[in-house]
Amino acid sequence: MLQSKIQEITDKIKSVAMDSGADLVGISSIDSVPDSVPPLPVTKMMPTARTVVVFGIPMIRGSIESPSLHSAAISTHASYKELERISYAVSKYLERQGHRAAIVVPASPIEMSKETKGLLGDISLRHVAVGAGLGTIGKNRLLLTEKWGPRVRLGAVVTDAPLCPDKPLQDNLCDECDLCIQACPGQALNSNTLKDAVKCLNKQQMYGMAKHIQYWEKLIEAPIDRQKEMLRSPEYWNIYQAQSVMLFYTCYECLNSCPLGNTSATE
Repeated sequence: MLQSKIQEITDKIKSVAMDSGADLVGISSIDSVPDSVPPLPVTKMMPTARTVVVFGIPMIRGSIESPSLHSAAISTHASYKELERISYAVSKYLERQGHRAAIVVPASPIEMSKETKGLLGDISLRHVAVGAGLGTIGKNRLLLTEKWGPRVRLGAVVTDAPLCPDKPLQDNLCDECDLCIQACPGQALNSNTLKDAVKCLNKQQMYGMAKHIQYWEKLIEAPIDRQKEMLRSPEYWNIYQAQSVMLFYTCYECLNSCPLGNTSATE
């Protein structure tokens, strides 16, 4: 394919993403994606993959800073729905051009296994975003962007299209202030391991799968009268509600504590 044609398709794909609601978009070649821990190669999703289209939208500041976790959670869910819609638009355009495109899941479903512990997607969105020049990874283990800091949600599409890649940022956007580490209630930012991710999950999803399992284990072992009490308790109601909405986030401290992009408003 001629370079001019490749550039034309690349520009059009970026336009499709932006017109669909993305606020930032970049292209990464699969060779530019930095290694993640554990490794999550892009070719796991598509053996013939050549590039990844990555895009992001800012989070709603008033919601994630609100004492109402319900507002914070529903705004996060809304952003994931937006990313799914953008992913579909980009994928549809690519396939109409004769290429293959695979949507990267922005939140769920993900692999549930003893190896992944339900913590790993097919690929790492933050790492492909680094490869696409959208930002760098900070001490909070999140993608940091110049305008919004870590307050973005990401989506991506893996494709076999030979697109023009963007250059990764050369400067590290994290100023090593350690405010995120100090703010983390789960002490989950001291290293980069699945063990620390579990610590994060216990705070981030207070009524998640672990809580659900623990509650039902206690329920099964309890006398029948106690079981009735437990099913009528607000604790169980919260677990039930969280299971019905999925991924009910209950912690945003690593986002709100980061000074990068702290004065930016959502546009």
